[in-house]
Amino acid sequence: MYGEGWADDWEGKYTKGGMYLKRDALRETFKAQTLEEAIDTKLTRIDYTPPKGALVTTDKVRRWVINQALGISVGSNSLFVSDKGIISIPTENVTNSWIKT
Repeated sequence: MYGEGWADDWEGKYTKGGMYLKRDALRETFKAQTLEEAIDTKLTRIDYTPPKGALVTTDKVRRWVINQALGISVGSNSLFVSDKGIISIPTENVTNSWIKT
C-alpha cells in the first residue's frame, strides 16, 4: 500500500493497555453499533461481486472480537489472516464488501 490508508486515524484506538477493547468500548470509540456501520463512514459499501482490492468481511474464518474477519478481494477469492497464515476463500463466502470512491 502506498500513501494514506483508509483507516489510518483508527490506528491504536481499538486497544488500551495492550488489551483489545470490548464491544461496548469499541462502539463508543468508533461511534457505530456494528463493524459495518463504522466502515461505512470511510468506504462505500457495494452489493455486487467485489473487485480486486475491495475490503471484504466474512464469518467463515477466524472471527475476532468484531465477530468478522477483514480481508481483501483478489478476484474469485478473498484473502484473510488466520492463526495458520493467509487463508483464501471463495468470494461467495464474503459477507460485505467496500471500495474507496
